[in-house]
Amino acid sequence: MNTSNYPEEIDEINRIIFEELCHGIVTPESKEFMMNFAYQFPADSDERPDAIILGCTELNMILEPDDVDVPLVDSTQAHIDKLVELCLS
Repeated sequence: MNTSNYPEEIDEINRIIFEELCHGIVTPESKEFMMNFAYQFPADSDERPDAIILGCTELNMILEPDDVDVPLVDSTQAHIDKLVELCLS
């Protein structure tokens, strides 16, 4: 997905992260916005994501696997899993 096609949405996601999630605030409106953004791509669309990467550590506060119909990749958990794997090898 080319994020430059969605400047207003990206601005709102940044606002949600920095003005809300970084302060421990999760509003129903922001959660709905995030879910609607994920669902705006029809299943047969070329822009339909195969997965959503929660690349900001706060994003797992607002999106959970049951909230969207594509896999979520929690970057924090992925890093933890890899560190444990490396430590145990």
